[in-house]
Amino acid sequence: MPATTRSKTKQSHLEDVATTETKHESKANKASDSKDQKQSKASAKRSESKSRQSTKDKTKDKPPTPNKRKQPDAADGADGNATSGKLSPAKKQKQQHAPKAGDDALSDDKPIMINRSPVLQLWSACVAQHLYPDQSWTTSLSVGSAISTLCAISKGRSIGTIEESDKSPDEKAEKDAQRRAANAGADIEVQVMGFTLHIKNGDVLLQGKPKHGNEALLKSKFGEDNYERTKKAMEDALATWKSKDDDLNAKAFHMYEEFRPSVQSGQGGWGKKGALELDRVKEVVERG
Repeated sequence: MPATTRSKTKQSHLEDVATTETKHESKANKASDSKDQKQSKASAKRSESKSRQSTKDKTKDKPPTPNKRKQPDAADGADGNATSGKLSPAKKQKQQHAPKAGDDALSDDKPIMINRSPVLQLWSACVAQHLYPDQSWTTSLSVGSAISTLCAISKGRSIGTIEESDKSPDEKAEKDAQRRAANAGADIEVQVMGFTLHIKNGDVLLQGKPKHGNEALLKSKFGEDNYERTKKAMEDALATWKSKDDDLNAKAFHMYEEFRPSVQSGQGGWGKKGALELDRVKEVVERG
C-alpha cells in the first residue's frame, strides 16, 4: 500500500474555531448581562425603598388635611364616572334648560308686579314713538305721561275717588278758552291711542300747560331692569305690526286693556299692583 500523510484524526477548520470562540464569548456576555441586570434591579429596589421611607417621614411631619370630595374632571361623565365622557340624555337636557346666573331676572316669563298707570304711560310712549318716529323719545314720554294722567282723572271720577270740579259755568268756559288758545300755538298736533294732543317745544300741552315726560320717575316705578325689559318687549311687539298706523291708533288702547296688570275692579283696585306678563304684549299685538 502506498504511504499516506492524512491523519485519521479529524482536523479542525478555521470557522469551527471561530464558532467555538463566539459561543464562549456569548456565554460570557450573557453571564455579565445577567449580573448587571441583577445589580440594577437591586439598586432600583434600594432607591425605591429609600424614597418610600422619605415620603413616610415627610407625611409624619405634615398636619392631617381634611377630606375633600373629588370633583369630576371635565372629561368625566356628569356623575363623575371617568368611564363615561358624555352626559346622560336626561342630565344633558336638564343642564341645557337650567337658568344661568342673572337669567331669572331678565326672563320675559317672570311677571312684573306693578300698578297700571306706569304701564299705560310706557305703552303710550312706545306707541307714540312708533307712530311719530321723527319726534324725540322725551316727547313720546310726554305723550305717555299726558295720556296716563287723563285716564287716571277719568277713572278717578268714575269710581268716586276724584271729585268733579265745582267751578261755575263761566269759569269753565274761560278755562276752555285758555286751553284752546294754548293749543292754537302748538307746534304739532298728534293722534295717539284715540287722544288728540298738542305739542309745543317738545311737551304735550295739558289743560294749557306743558306736561313733561320724566323717564327717571318712570324707571323708579318699574325698577331699572324691569323698565328696560318692558320697554324692549313693547318695542319688539310694535315692530311686528304690519297694518296701517290708523288701525294701530284705533286699537292700541284696547291692546293695553288686554295685557295690563289684573287688579280688583272699582276703588279696591285703585293704585294696587298686579302681574304684568310681557309675553302677553306680543301675543296681543300680533293678534291685532
